[in-house]
Amino acid sequence: MNSTLLRTVPPFAAVFLFGLLYLLLVAVGFLEARFGWLDGYNAEGAKAILILSSGLVYGGMRAWFCFPLSDQSFYKWFKTTPWRPGMPMPFGFMYMHLNWADAIAPSILLLIEWNNPYINATWMLTVFLVGYLAVHMPMFDWSKDHFLNYLMAFGFGLFVWVLQYSKWAVLVLVGMYFIAVWGHRRVLAGFPWTGEQKPEKYGEKKVIGQSKDYGAEIGKTYPVARQANQMKTYLEVLSPARPAEISVGHAIATALVIGWCFFVVFDIAFQATNRFVPVYAGIEKVTKGIFVMFAVTAALARIVIYIHAAKPPLGFLERLFTGKLVIPKYDIVLVAPVVWSALGMLMFFGLAKSGVYVPLSFAIGISSIVASMLLMKPSQIEWRLTGHNSPRVLLTTIDKAAKVSM
Repeated sequence: MNSTLLRTVPPFAAVFLFGLLYLLLVAVGFLEARFGWLDGYNAEGAKAILILSSGLVYGGMRAWFCFPLSDQSFYKWFKTTPWRPGMPMPFGFMYMHLNWADAIAPSILLLIEWNNPYINATWMLTVFLVGYLAVHMPMFDWSKDHFLNYLMAFGFGLFVWVLQYSKWAVLVLVGMYFIAVWGHRRVLAGFPWTGEQKPEKYGEKKVIGQSKDYGAEIGKTYPVARQANQMKTYLEVLSPARPAEISVGHAIATALVIGWCFFVVFDIAFQATNRFVPVYAGIEKVTKGIFVMFAVTAALARIVIYIHAAKPPLGFLERLFTGKLVIPKYDIVLVAPVVWSALGMLMFFGLAKSGVYVPLSFAIGISSIVASMLLMKPSQIEWRLTGHNSPRVLLTTIDKAAKVSM
C-alpha cells in the first residue's frame, strides 16, 4: 500500500510551485475585491484555470514517472534482461495502469476549490486523462510502434469532436486509456527497440537497443582493432545517407489521420457558424483557400526533399544551350507532385461542387494528396540511382572524416 501511494505522489517541487501560484492568485483576488485595482478580473476563473491545469500536468507526470523506461534503474535492467508481461520486475511493479491512489491528488485539487462554479469532477477527470494519455504518444514513438500512435491520434481527434458532449468525451478518453494500457505491455514486450534513441536525461544520452560498440572499447587497448574501427567510421561518414522509406500501410494510416484531424477542426468551425449565413459562406471560402495552400505546400515540400541531396545533371543555361530542356528521369520528381496536387484540388472542388459536405470533401482531398505524396514513384532511393542526377558530395563530409582520426 505504501509503494502504491509513493508511486502516485507528485514531486515536492511541483506541489510547492502549485501552492505558490495558488496563494498568489488568492492574494490578487483579495486586493482586487478590497481596492478594485483590476477592473473585470475574475478570481474564480483564474483559480479554476490553475486547478485544471494542475490536474492536466499531474496526469502527464503520472504517466511519465510510472513508465519503467523513464527510470534509470529499470532502464538498465530492461536493457540486459529478457522480460515478458506477467513476469515480476526487480524494483517492484511500476503501476502503469491507474489505481485508487491516483484519485487522491485530483480529489485534493477539487476540495481546494469545492465551491468554484467553473470546476466539477467531470472536467477534472477529463484534464487528468488528457494529460495522462498525451504523454503516451512520445513513449510509443520511441518504440516506433506507429500503430499505437495512429490509434491515439485518432482517439484525440474523436475526443475533440465530441468535446461539447462531456460524457461522450470522457467515454472516448476511457477507451483510449485501455488502449494505452495494452500499448504499455506491447511496447515493453518488444524491448529493446533496435537503433532507437531515448531522450536525454540527467544530461546524458542513452541509446536504446543498440549493442555496445565493443570495437571502440577494444581499440583503446589494441591498435589494430582501433584502426579497423576508424575505417568503419570513415565508411559510415563518406557513404550517402539512406533516405527514410515508408510502407504502404503507414502512408495510408498517416493520410487518414491527417484527413480525420482536418475534418474535426473544420466540422467544428462549420457547426459553430451554420446559423450565420454570411459567416458560414466566409468559412467555406477560407476552407477552400487553406486547401489550395496545403496542396501547393505539399508539392513543394516533396520536391525540396528529393532535390536537396542531388543536383540536376544540367543547369538551366546548359539545358538551353544543349537543347535538352527536359530530362525525363530527373524532371519526373518535379512534375509528379504538381500533377497529384492538381488532381487532389480537382477532387476537393468537384466533391464540394456536387453537394458533399465541405469538411468531408476537405478530408478526402487532403488524405488523397498526402497518400500520393508518400507513395508516388519513384522512391528517393530509386530516383537517386536512376534519375540521372549528380549527388552533392560536400566538403564537410571530408572534414567529418578528418575529425574522426583526431
